[in-house]
Amino acid sequence: MLQLNSALDYAVRIKGEGGPQIMIEMKYLPALSSNRRLTRNRYTGQTVLRGEVSSWMAELGWLVKVLMRIIDVPFKLPVKVVVAGVFKDNRYPDCHNFHKAIGDGIKQGLGIDDKFYVFEDLPPQVVKGCQPKLVITIREAE
Repeated sequence: MLQLNSALDYAVRIKGEGGPQIMIEMKYLPALSSNRRLTRNRYTGQTVLRGEVSSWMAELGWLVKVLMRIIDVPFKLPVKVVVAGVFKDNRYPDCHNFHKAIGDGIKQGLGIDDKFYVFEDLPPQVVKGCQPKLVITIREAE
């Protein structure tokens, strides 16, 4: 049984304007940033993906795969990925730093290479006292 540690919520729209759409809310991890997602193995010196980032990406990929089975309609290329961040104060990161981790996670679920993704970043929202999260919406590009 897979335990969801990072996923907070999800939604699916099968039909409607713009075609099928998947929306997933995931916990924000500072390690997802393109500046911090890699680390060095202290024994071999190799650059490796951090464990928590790898788990987060696997969970995102698994959710995308399950939700794609629900809608049972493949996305037409290119695929649009909209990233919106909800943070607890004004010290928030730039969402474009998460594109690589998000793209690789979605790639595991969709089976579509991330070179066919068009990313759009929405302005971050600040909600005092909330748990920081990333809202990821996947749909067909216009």
